Amino acid sequence: NNVFDMELPKLAAPNVIGTGTTATSEGTFLMTTDKLISVVIKMDWRATVAKHSLLISSPTSSLTSPNVQTLIQHLSDAFYQYASSSSTSHTTDVSIVASLPPSLLEARTNALNVATEHASWLLLSDTTRTNDMKQKLKTHQLFVNFLNHAGLYRKLTSCRCKLMDHGEMVQCCITLLENKCQGLGEDPTNVLSKLCRFQEDTIRLDDADTLGSAIRNVSETICCTLESANKYRKMYMEVLYDVPSQGSSDYVSPWTSSNEMRSLLLTQLRHIAANRVLSSTDSETTKHAVRILGNNLLQGYLEDDGKGENKYEFSKQYHQAKVESISLFQLYLSNQDALNASVQHQYFDGIVQICEEEELIFSDYFRDLLLKNDWKEDLVHGKTFPGFVFSYFCDEGQFANVLDLGLYCKEELQLFLESDPRMHDYRWINDFRQGKFEDGADCLSRICYSAKGMTHTNGASTSAVDIGVLLSLSKLAEIVSEG
Repeated sequence: NNVFDMELPKLAAPNVIGTGTTATSEGTFLMTTDKLISVVIKMDWRATVAKHSLLISSPTSSLTSPNVQTLIQHLSDAFYQYASSSSTSHTTDVSIVASLPPSLLEARTNALNVATEHASWLLLSDTTRTNDMKQKLKTHQLFVNFLNHAGLYRKLTSCRCKLMDHGEMVQCCITLLENKCQGLGEDPTNVLSKLCRFQEDTIRLDDADTLGSAIRNVSETICCTLESANKYRKMYMEVLYDVPSQGSSDYVSPWTSSNEMRSLLLTQLRHIAANRVLSSTDSETTKHAVRILGNNLLQGYLEDDGKGENKYEFSKQYHQAKVESISLFQLYLSNQDALNASVQHQYFDGIVQICEEEELIFSDYFRDLLLKNDWKEDLVHGKTFPGFVFSYFCDEGQFANVLDLGLYCKEELQLFLESDPRMHDYRWINDFRQGKFEDGADCLSRICYSAKGMTHTNGASTSAVDIGVLLSLSKLAEIVSEG
């Protein structure tokens, strides 16, 4: 080993009490009585003294924009020091904070978010310490606890979501290994990409003899992965990670709602749909797979933060996922499961079609759906739920249903009657129901004078008898309106 003499700054030299190294350090760090890892020496032992570089991080320096790579190294070093000392003696929060280098204490939130995520990722990918996934999970959770005790976690925002992702990925590896999926559970940083490759390599469409069993095998593997991730998330999202709530500016979509995961799930559902002759609709295994794959696919869109995506294209993809998932719910599960999913994910087509099939259109349940005030406008159809219902029955030529259902949401009905030309000849009925007899009379008069020798917008002709009846109604309405 080479030995070098190096002159330290006067401020740091009197306080040095020891040195140390870690697997992530490029050289040696010095421990002082004031700050731990306050001086980091990076040395190229094959070079001369002239090529040594000395990085000083003293209490008096003000590092408002520290280099992220330096933060990653300092964070990793501080954590390993914490892990080593916590296993042999009791450490207090005060002593942990006192041992941190100023670069971490003074780091801005954005830089600390990036550095923490990368440091956590390094822990997952590090194979020099352990390949045991259960030990990796303990190390990961210890890292999160360290951040909390060091007072750094409160400065983190979006990184909290990423840390929870990392924990879920390690837990998924543990589950996959327990289920004898050796090739899939050995690298937590590649769980999703390995699942995609597994699906591609296992399901061979040109091999009819093994296709059914291959689809079931892949479905079971994906399902156990998703269930493991969801169970871990439910258990730790509050008590350990305290992640930002969905909709907040700091929220980041979970890894299970990524485009790659959604593509994996939709592809698997399509394999099940295209080859349902190979698996009975009564099969509990297939039912379970459809439920888990479909719900997680739709939930993935619901949890997506939508950042950086075209909203219309995203809505189209989401709509297609609803169409394919909920149709399989009807086939393998039940109309009730399909209806519940349709309401949760605002799949208007599914709600109306299932309610019509189950004769629920004029039930209290459907009335309550029309009265809900938290429906979002469907970007694919360009309508709210009441507007979609009116348009649906208009398309079916069931104009009476439009008027009757409109009694539950009068403002939406009025807008629809004014905007859809197919309903112009029926506006007078709604006017009379609302007590607007003068408006109803005017509407009837216009219909009579414009309908002579012509046809309605719905294709029906108006006879002389019809016109006479309408004129009589118009006159009666005028009389009533005049009091």
